[in-house]
Amino acid sequence: MRVIERPFSEFLRQPNDVVAELADHDVLLRRRNAPSLRLSEDDRDNERSEAFEALARLLRNMMAVSYTH
Repeated sequence: MRVIERPFSEFLRQPNDVVAELADHDVLLRRRNAPSLRLSEDDRDNERSEAFEALARLLRNMMAVSYTH
């Protein structure tokens, strides 16, 4: 997933333009003297979580099989 970086001030001035970019990308909002903020659609985050859970199950199963042989 590509991440687009924008200054936080751009988000404050033109929030609709920044939010429109969320359809295809995550947006990283850079702030001065503060940690950056990451904007992402909730569905995309859920998909990532499901993918990591599937990967963890796969690795667990591979480890279980390798210990039995």
